[in-house]
Amino acid sequence: MTEHEKVFFSILRSALWGTPVEVPEGFTQWSAVMKLAKIQALMGLVGDVLLTRSEIRETLPTKFVVRLQEIPMTSVGMHSQMNMTLQLIVTNLRNHGVEPVLLKGQGLARNYPTPELRQCGDIDLYVGVQNYAKSYEILKNIVSEIDEQSCLDSDEKHYHASVGNIMIEVHRYADIHSSSTFNQIYQEYAHIGLSEGLIPIQFGDMVVNTPADNFNAFYVFNHMWHHFMHGGVGLRQLCDWSVFLHSRAGSLDLDYLSSLLSKMKLMKPWKVFGCIAVDYLGLPKDDFPFYESKYHKKASKTLERIMYEGNFGQQTEFVRKPTRGYISEKLFSLKCYIKRFFGLVVIFPYHAFQQIYYSIVEGMARLVIDRKKR
Repeated sequence: MTEHEKVFFSILRSALWGTPVEVPEGFTQWSAVMKLAKIQALMGLVGDVLLTRSEIRETLPTKFVVRLQEIPMTSVGMHSQMNMTLQLIVTNLRNHGVEPVLLKGQGLARNYPTPELRQCGDIDLYVGVQNYAKSYEILKNIVSEIDEQSCLDSDEKHYHASVGNIMIEVHRYADIHSSSTFNQIYQEYAHIGLSEGLIPIQFGDMVVNTPADNFNAFYVFNHMWHHFMHGGVGLRQLCDWSVFLHSRAGSLDLDYLSSLLSKMKLMKPWKVFGCIAVDYLGLPKDDFPFYESKYHKKASKTLERIMYEGNFGQQTEFVRKPTRGYISEKLFSLKCYIKRFFGLVVIFPYHAFQQIYYSIVEGMARLVIDRKKR
């Protein structure tokens, strides 16, 4: 790990837990630190530490400080917009008898020391199968844009909509797994976790439900894991998971988690990502269920990939260097896919080969569907 990466992680730990920042004497690579923060969608958290720790701020160039000051203000403003949009959408759904469950983002932000410093993404709302089409009919009259095709397509887990520059995903399913066996297990747990024991969170004058804690601990991890295996995930998602586990330390049902992780064949990945959360992000070891230090080496390799690929894989070769032409684009995609597979198979061989298998099966299924449509 380079010097500026070590400083970056020290700052990130300070943002999450209030620990002291360790900066080598004469360190000047602050632009490199902020570049990492930008790649990982953590500018609000990192920028705030640089501004509020006087011993660091005094060493920064004036122009750099001025640019940093814009980051928290932008983040706070974005959260305000997101929360107003959330209230608008939830109010309209409730007025028509649909009770949504808030997934991920805005709900998880509440576990941070300063929620407004978490960089916003989109708003995810689960309405379930029965209310999916109904929600579309309700929202199409109040949003700026809405994706009708995703609502009509029975294979889609959600449809997209937007209010101004705020993106919204309305979910039929919280997630869908390629394996019918794993999907059946997941949907059984999701149905209960998204309908029983829901956790209410206050947004202004409104209370919005979030998933039951035990299911949410798995759901946040599973979503992060899915992105890691299918293109890339950033440290923001790991921070979300870490602060959630910290806030629920000692209250989670370990038998529930162990059973679900074992059934989904995800206990090993859980422990690997847990080592990143504890060993690099500073999550207290006692707060993480099933921590095992023996997975540190795999965690290190996993973290290298996360640092290289950036938030949702936006720094990967495929995203940064698109090609022109149908054939060349497909060949380039295949090259990137194979290259990524060999990187994953070193860390998670079972899951990498499983992904290849289901990718082939899904590809063949799409070909059959496309032929029938013709």
